[in-house]
Parts: sequence; structure tokens; C-alpha cells
Amino acid sequence: MEYIELLCRPGQDRPEIREILTAYLAGAGFQGFEELETEVRCYIPENAFQPEKISQIMHHLVGLIGPVQWKISTLAEKNWNEEWEKNFPPVVIEETCLIRAPFHKIRKKYPVEILLTPKMSFGTGHHPSTALMVAGMLKMNLSGKKVVDMGCGTGILSILAEKRGAKEVLAVDNNKWAVENALENMGINRCSRTELVSGDASLLEERGAFDLVLANINLNVIREDIPRYFRATRPGGQLLTSGFITGNSEEVRQAALQAGYLEAGGDEKAGWAALLFTRPESVLHT
Repeated sequence: MEYIELLCRPGQDRPEIREILTAYLAGAGFQGFEELETEVRCYIPENAFQPEKISQIMHHLVGLIGPVQWKISTLAEKNWNEEWEKNFPPVVIEETCLIRAPFHKIRKKYPVEILLTPKMSFGTGHHPSTALMVAGMLKMNLSGKKVVDMGCGTGILSILAEKRGAKEVLAVDNNKWAVENALENMGINRCSRTELVSGDASLLEERGAFDLVLANINLNVIREDIPRYFRATRPGGQLLTSGFITGNSEEVRQAALQAGYLEAGGDEKAGWAALLFTRPESVLHT
């Protein structure tokens, strides 16, 4: 299968600019993104590419984020492992969790090791939002917990949850490519307590209550789905979320508080934010 590469160079290099750009293009069917120093490379199967639609989006974005240089190329199917080997080194988070590809040779041993063949899916540990989610999870006791990972991408957070002792993990993504990639990665990591499904937050209503809801997606999806996350969180359970810049933290915070959560902490990295919320054990009536 051949792919279309859309290379975008925003006039302003700020995290929020890239977030808006990738959010719009993901909505147009793009399935993979590489964020480099001065540009974003976006990928979509050739049979799903609509040139007129992309042209409309790019012209619309000029009014939102300013000038964007963009170029379209047709690519033969890539060896994504080879691409990752060239561009992405292994990642160590909190000196505890090593994230690497099978071809990376690392002598040092870490308490947690995750193997990934990321292809075009989001979630390698290199992006600040994924690193924030991993760091947040490493502070938690997940032994015996029931966890759901919304927008699982490569499956990295689901894999980590199982490796940290979760008794049951539900991984969810609405992107076919991501589901296939996550399934491969879960096999490599010998996950046996994780169920992977294609879908969105609407399926949570039939899945009971979770001890931990993970949502590393984007601002619009998180803001819209927080009420569903709340209903899927058991009393005393938590929501850990990222995928938005620090400037949008207040929007997410207010949406979570309005849904019924209590704020429980947060962190920032390179302009991106993660927030932690807890569902109260009970509702106090006055």
C-alpha cells in the first residue's frame, strides 16, 4: 500500500500550533504524525486521501495559526522500524521505565521495560504528553487495578499498566492502524490481561467501573468525553489525562470539575500538561 506524506512547516514553532494542526488533520483521516524540530510530517493511505479537503483545511488553518508551508508527496510503503531506528533513540523515563524497539541493544537493566514497533501510531515515549503519562503511572500502585486506556495508540500505556500489576486492562482506539499496531506490541510484551477493542468512549457504558481511566488524546476529545470518563470511574478511582498544552489546562480542569471529579495533581513538560483527578468516594449533601 502506498501512502501520502503531508509535510507542514508552521510559521510559528509553538506546541499549541502543532496541536491544532495535528488535530485537524487527524479528523481528516491522517493516521500517523512525526513531529520534528521545525516541521510535522503527516501520513495517510493513498486511497483515503482527498486533495480538495486537505487544501480547504490548510487554507482554514491559516486563519487560526498563521502561515503554514505544506507539501504533498507519494511514498511507497515504508519500513517503519527502519525509520524509527534512524530517528528515535530509546527512551528512559524517571530512571525506571525503558522504552525501546526490539533492535535497540541496551545493556543496563531497568525495573520496567517496554518493547515497541511503533510504525505510524502515536505513543513512543518521545512526545512530552506520553512521557508525562508514563511518569504519572509510575507513581501509582496499579497492582490488582482495573484500567482503561482511551486512544491507546501503540498500546504503550496499556502495556505499562499490565507490567505494573493491573489485573485487567481495556485498550481502546478508533484508528484501525493503531489497533493493529497495539495488538502487535501487546504480543511482543506478552500481555495476557489486556483486551484491545476498536471504538470510542461510548463503549464505556457497558464496561463497568474502572480504578483508573487513562486518556492521552487531544483537547477536544478529552473535553467532550470527560463526563463519560467520570461515569466509568469507580468512587475513589482516578483519571490521568494529557495530550493538551499547558495553556489549555484550565479548560480540561473545569470540564473535569464540572463532571464531578476532584483535582489531585498535575505536571508539565516542554509546554505540554498532564492532570490527575479523583472521583469522590461519596457525594456530600448539605
